[in-house]
Amino acid sequence: MISIIIPLFNETNNASLWDNLSVLSKLSWVQLLLVDGGSTDSTLAMLKDGGHEWISHSINCGRGDLLDFGLKRSDSEMIVLYHPRSTVEVAGLYYLNRHQDELKWGGFTHSFDRNGFIFSFTSWYSNRIRADLRGIFYLDHCIYARKNLLFKAGGIPNVEIFEDSILSYRLKDIAKPTRLRYRSETSSIRFLKNGLIFQSLLNAFMKVCFLLGVPTQKMYAIYERGLRLNSYNPFRSKSSSPHQEHKTERKNGG
Repeated sequence: MISIIIPLFNETNNASLWDNLSVLSKLSWVQLLLVDGGSTDSTLAMLKDGGHEWISHSINCGRGDLLDFGLKRSDSEMIVLYHPRSTVEVAGLYYLNRHQDELKWGGFTHSFDRNGFIFSFTSWYSNRIRADLRGIFYLDHCIYARKNLLFKAGGIPNVEIFEDSILSYRLKDIAKPTRLRYRSETSSIRFLKNGLIFQSLLNAFMKVCFLLGVPTQKMYAIYERGLRLNSYNPFRSKSSSPHQEHKTERKNGG
C-alpha cells in the first residue's frame, strides 16, 4: 500500500482534481489523504457529494503545512506528495507500490497538459537538469518518499512556497533520488493566465529570489499575484526565509 496526500484549498474549479479523485478512490492499495486548509468555496460539498473523506486543517500555514499534516496521519511506508493540479499515470503508482522496497525517494517525469516549445523545454529542464543532475523535484513531479526519510528530513517544510525545493535539499543529503519514467502531467494554467513569456520570466525570477533568501511569504505574494492557485490560506502572520528552513541552499549554490 502507498499513501497519497493531496493538499486542498478552494478547489471547486480544479477539474484535474475531481478527475483524479474518481480514479484514485477506486485503487484498493492506495490510502488517499485529502487535507483541506479551510476552503471557503464548494470544495467540501463536492467532496461530500462524491463520497470522499477528508481531513480538515483550519490553521493552514501553506501547502507544506497541509502535506505535513497528512504525513503524520498516513499509514503506509511509501508516501506520495500529490500536486492537486497534476495527474500521475496509474501505471506509475502501481509500479511505485510494487517496487517501494527498492526505492527511497524521487518523483515522476514532469509533463504539461499542452504542447509547445516553452512547455517542452520547461519539462525537459525540470526532468533532465533540475531533477536528474541536481536532485531537486518540484511538487508537480508528485514527489514520492519513504516515510522514515521524510521524518528524518524533518517532515514537510512549513512555508508558503518552495517547500518542495527545501525538502529536496534535505532528502538528497540523506539519499540519492530516482526519477521514475512514468508521467506526472501538470496543468499549464499559470502560463495560460499570465502568458507564456511572463510566466517563464516569473519562474526564473522566483528562483533567484529563493537563492537570495527572500522571505517565503513575500515570494508567495509575488508568485500568486492574485491567482491564489496554491493550497494556502492567506490569513496568517508567519513569514520565513527559505534559508532559515534549510541552510544548505547557500552552501550548494541552489
